[in-house]
Amino acid sequence: MSTAVRDTVHALEVPTDNLPLLLPSACMAEVVALPRLARVPQAPPWLIGVLGWRLRPVPVVSYDMLVGGEGHAPGARARVVVLYPLPGRKPWEFVGILSVSEPQSRIIDGGVAPAALEDSFRYIAAALKFDEHTVGIPDFAALAKVLYPDR
Repeated sequence: MSTAVRDTVHALEVPTDNLPLLLPSACMAEVVALPRLARVPQAPPWLIGVLGWRLRPVPVVSYDMLVGGEGHAPGARARVVVLYPLPGRKPWEFVGILSVSEPQSRIIDGGVAPAALEDSFRYIAAALKFDEHTVGIPDFAALAKVLYPDR
């Protein structure tokens, strides 16, 4: 008698106005309530500000605006998902993603199918359909290039 081994991925579903994001738990440092952000002069609209987190400046990105969606003022339930540094970045270069409400823990262990997306979601590496809805997996390499174009 043999038992099949299934890969299980622990993830966080991050609600946005357009397409919820699915982030592996291993890439997240912390989820924090949205405090007042410091504005960045002449920054693109999708860079909504800088969070002071554990004595580090953390740029906060609105994925909705990054993919060309409309920006909305974050509500009282908004959160920032602080990610560990993106590929090729220094160990102290954290980045935050805006969540419109509390992210939800997910365990992915099957029942997942690829999903098609519009071309406008260029910072999404893949889309998956599970539990009757579609989520996007961010393209971290593309995000690093857009956040740090000169490096």
